[in-house]
Amino acid sequence: MITTNHIGPYMGIDFDEQVTFDTNGSKRTFRVATYQAFNAYGLIGPEQNGVVIFDEDNRSVLCDRINEQSSGYFGVSWGQNQKAKELISMDWSEFQTFINNHNRSRNCI
Repeated sequence: MITTNHIGPYMGIDFDEQVTFDTNGSKRTFRVATYQAFNAYGLIGPEQNGVVIFDEDNRSVLCDRINEQSSGYFGVSWGQNQKAKELISMDWSEFQTFINNHNRSRNCI
């Protein structure tokens, strides 16, 4: 488990783990984390929280605000932590499908 209080603008990190997949002979590494708030250039909004997925190989955010709750002010929810654990336990096909179909997806993989 990686431990830090923030990853870029994602604040209040609780769960933070990497997962690596073998994709047709090459390795792909992703980072899945839960966060309590989003720091938008000094304006910290706990209403933007949830689970975020980073593409570690391409240094980008794939999707965020997964399992968002009404306020992250009181910390990460049990459901958000469970979703993060579920994501890192998926196989490559499930993980790829989840990201490509999520409404907050920035990049398809």
